Amino acid sequence: MNEDYNEVEDNGMSPYIKSSKTIKDDGGVDITLHLTPLMYKSLQHICSDVNMFIVNFVFSRSENSIDEIYKKEIEKHITAGTIKADMTKESLVLNAELPNNEMPIFDMSNN
Repeated sequence: MNEDYNEVEDNGMSPYIKSSKTIKDDGGVDITLHLTPLMYKSLQHICSDVNMFIVNFVFSRSENSIDEIYKKEIEKHITAGTIKADMTKESLVLNAELPNNEMPIFDMSNN
């Protein structure tokens, strides 16, 4: 198992957000977030269940990524003539090379 701990620094308005990540033996990951009271209250203003809001966001975004990766991998294998009958959506996505990009910072402001 691999554990990581991240903090987003104080932005001058509230204390930082904390997260921890534990990679499991099966390749899955447990992620824990600590939201400040201000962050939690603000999310309660836009949804009735903050936990479900976060779960739905992660699920929806990962499903979109899975579809994008699968499409790219299928196209790559068709072009290269390396597609095999035993390739599945799951195997193609899990075996896809990770891109070398930085973590996106989403601007959720209304500006």
